Amino acid sequence: MSEGPRLEAAQLNQLFPFHLLVGADMRVRGLGTSLSRVCPDLAPGAALLDHVSFRRPFERPSFEALMGATRSVFVFEHSSGLVLKGQALPNAADEVLFACSPWITELAALATLGLTMQDFAVHDPITDYLFLLQAKDTSLRELDALTGELRAQREQLRAAEEAQRRARSEAEAASKAKSEFLAMVSHEIRTPMNAILGMTALARDSADSSERGRFLDRVLVNADSLLHLLNDMLDLSKVEAGQIEVEERPFSPRDVVRAVASALATTAAQKHIEFVIDIEPSVPRMLIGDPHRLRQIVLNLVGNAVKFTRAGFVAVSVTYPREELPTQGAGAAADPHHLLVVEVQDTGVGIAADDIERVFGKFAQARVQRDAALGGTGLGLAISRSLAQLMGGDVRAESTLGVGSTFRFAAPLAATEAAAPPMASHSGRVLVVSENRVLRASWRRGLENAGYSVLEAAGATHAGSTLGPGTDIAAVCLATEEPALKALADVVYAAQRGGARAPGLVLLHPADRAGIARQSGARAVRIARPVLPSDLVESVQTVRASAARPPPAIVQATWPGVRVPMSLRLHILVAEDHPDSREILVHHLETRGHTVVSVGDGAAAVDEVRQGVFDLVLMDLDMPVMSGHEALVALREVERSMGRTSVPVVAVSAHALSETRAACLAAGMAEFVAKPAPPTEILGAGLRFADRRPVVLLADDNVDNRVLYSTFLSRSGKVRPWSVARGDLVIDACASRTVQLVLLDMEMPGLSGYEVAAGLAKVRDSPPAIAVTGHDGPAARRATHAAGCILHLAKPVRRRDLLRAVAEGLATGTEP
Repeated sequence: MSEGPRLEAAQLNQLFPFHLLVGADMRVRGLGTSLSRVCPDLAPGAALLDHVSFRRPFERPSFEALMGATRSVFVFEHSSGLVLKGQALPNAADEVLFACSPWITELAALATLGLTMQDFAVHDPITDYLFLLQAKDTSLRELDALTGELRAQREQLRAAEEAQRRARSEAEAASKAKSEFLAMVSHEIRTPMNAILGMTALARDSADSSERGRFLDRVLVNADSLLHLLNDMLDLSKVEAGQIEVEERPFSPRDVVRAVASALATTAAQKHIEFVIDIEPSVPRMLIGDPHRLRQIVLNLVGNAVKFTRAGFVAVSVTYPREELPTQGAGAAADPHHLLVVEVQDTGVGIAADDIERVFGKFAQARVQRDAALGGTGLGLAISRSLAQLMGGDVRAESTLGVGSTFRFAAPLAATEAAAPPMASHSGRVLVVSENRVLRASWRRGLENAGYSVLEAAGATHAGSTLGPGTDIAAVCLATEEPALKALADVVYAAQRGGARAPGLVLLHPADRAGIARQSGARAVRIARPVLPSDLVESVQTVRASAARPPPAIVQATWPGVRVPMSLRLHILVAEDHPDSREILVHHLETRGHTVVSVGDGAAAVDEVRQGVFDLVLMDLDMPVMSGHEALVALREVERSMGRTSVPVVAVSAHALSETRAACLAAGMAEFVAKPAPPTEILGAGLRFADRRPVVLLADDNVDNRVLYSTFLSRSGKVRPWSVARGDLVIDACASRTVQLVLLDMEMPGLSGYEVAAGLAKVRDSPPAIAVTGHDGPAARRATHAAGCILHLAKPVRRRDLLRAVAEGLATGTEP
């Protein structure tokens, strides 16, 4: 190979800022200043192949190959990432000159390498421009490729999102279908179960043989087990679906405990288990929370205690301590809260230590509890803990196998008041008598918290000596099922007949027994156990207050804790399309002295409200012609058009979902009861809202008089005035609803007041009538009394005279 022209270093650097001189030993002998700046390791003497990799035309070329390929275009890359493109030119026999320019694949690489346009060969601007075009073209191709990849990824993402949306939609549809199926199944099972439970209870009450009664008892127990299973499965599905929401509204914790006691008192009494309730006076009257969920938790805990206790007692205590709750976050300080704490203690079979946490799992029971006779689904505690945690609390347990268990529910529930109101202070001594030590201790605490001085007696002998001559006992609280105490009750009755300072008698009988038979003239109150401390105190107050004027008979106490004299009955409308459920409810209400009108659809219920006045409406939701919700709207419109106050409506439905209950309350219904439910629970829910004041019927054809008398009576707040304009309507009103007193104008069209009074006097249990007439004098008074009126008021009637006459007339109406 002939030796080519040798260029000087200055010429090479000017013509080729990027150049390499490679010797026969494949070492660098010289390089351009621009190249040396970006590739400092390519110093003279460096081995070329240690720093540069050739792409074309050979992998590791030799010096001879380079000299023989001077017309080939070389592409080689430095270890720093710089790519060069150029041609080999023989500079001399012992060296090869590589004249090249950078191969820019990305425009940003210029700045990355620290290069500028000044670093390119000035002698060949066209080549440099082509290099730049090549770089731009490469970048565009890479951008297109990247865009294609992004487009493909976007399509994949869109497909994945669509698949996820379809899966979510299908899951939501499946969840909705499941919820609707469970709701439908629940409704269809609850409706006939309501009839099964109700009819069986009626048959049990009238059973004429012990064997038949025993069979019916087993039917009730098993039907109740089916109901619990249905409730647990429905609640479990809602917990798993996250569909349970906790309400925040004012409620009475005492009413919650009272409702639980009402539901389980009879079962505990039938098992001869003593059911004890203690509520500390510091527990506020009203708390903020979800009473429905709280009742469900307490009902589960107490129900389990009763179920797994064969002998002894079940005690429920309610406190409101201030405890430290850990706040969220590591290292956060404890946050003091007032907690509502409900502890349920029993003397049942107990739980082994390694089973305590296990019983809170789904479908889990302690090994000792797996008894076919006890039953159970193993869901109650799991649901209770889940509900408690939704309320910000928890449920814990302590137990000793063979001794008993204590379950503790605690949740931070705020009070509507800064502190619990102080309990009214009373004075006097009260004697509590029972063989059961736990029962006596509970009664003692409740009475002492109210200010009474309490004496205890374990039996009739001890109590009889305490009641000896010279003792000053205000009242005796007596457990009635103990046989020896019948004689003690007779002693108290005799003492009451002997003097005004004799003690009153509070008879506390088990929920499934009637207790001691009533005696005429006795100053006593009969109430079912378990009894809340406040109800026991109220009973003692009642018998003490009646010392001056003994009532004709023992006051009948209706559970839970609402005392309604038998003379004060309600006029109730029952709207229920299922004939068996309707018959059960009507039978229960009528046997308790209430007057009942029953219909089978919502439209008929609205017609009845349009024609008459009711104290309470019990409304099924699913009825033909017009549903319960539609009937409520129409009923309220009727009341507005007629100027009436709203009658409380209690929804009774086999739809047990919380959404149904919330919808009913939001629509304006007073309460919601899920079927099947005992008639006592349904009526109890309505009694909390029904106006139980005496009804005074005003009969006068003069509208001004009716308005005037109604205003006088309404402002007193003690009675409910209703008015009619004709005498014949008085008879209809007294027949269709319970009226405690009638104010009769004696001169009216249709039937005169004299005829009405004479007609009422012939009807048994009819209300007394007071004559309100413009005629005065002895002859007029004799005529009204002869017609049957108990009092005579001469017009014009003054307010004080009217109120005094009404009070006297109502008092007369309560006498035998």
